[in-house]
Amino acid sequence: MDLSARNQYLQTLLKERGYHIRTKKEKSVVLDEYCQMTNQNRKHVIAKIRSGDYLRTERRQPDFVKPRPEIYDGAVKVALSQCWQIFDQPCGERLAPLLRAEVDRLRRFSELDCTDEVAEKLKRVSARTIDTKLTHEKEVPSQSPVWPTQEPTALRKGTH
Repeated sequence: MDLSARNQYLQTLLKERGYHIRTKKEKSVVLDEYCQMTNQNRKHVIAKIRSGDYLRTERRQPDFVKPRPEIYDGAVKVALSQCWQIFDQPCGERLAPLLRAEVDRLRRFSELDCTDEVAEKLKRVSARTIDTKLTHEKEVPSQSPVWPTQEPTALRKGTH
């Protein structure tokens, strides 16, 4: 029996037998029958009846979940990706302290072109957020052009 079937069985059993207005011996008989059918522990069933859990069949979902505001938008992702490339693609834990120290210097030497707001956000970003925002960059290999290489003459067919 699944959870909803057990709850439904308990509900009908308690309604038919009038569990709450019975004597202790009659309640015991009802509990014995239910425990034998469902293989549940007697104390668990008593607690379930007292709390009313058998009446709830499923959890109620909230009507509307307010989405969290996005702090690190596309401009921050682009700047973060540029910094990640400049610092030779480190993990988030290594990149976070580098960003705090080096963002101003990168902007001064025109290595990083971003607004003051984006620069402040780069200084505040956590290591975990860096890893989250760069997942796509890490999964997709860089799109550098692949130049055909010449085979060494010794490996060509028929040159022996």
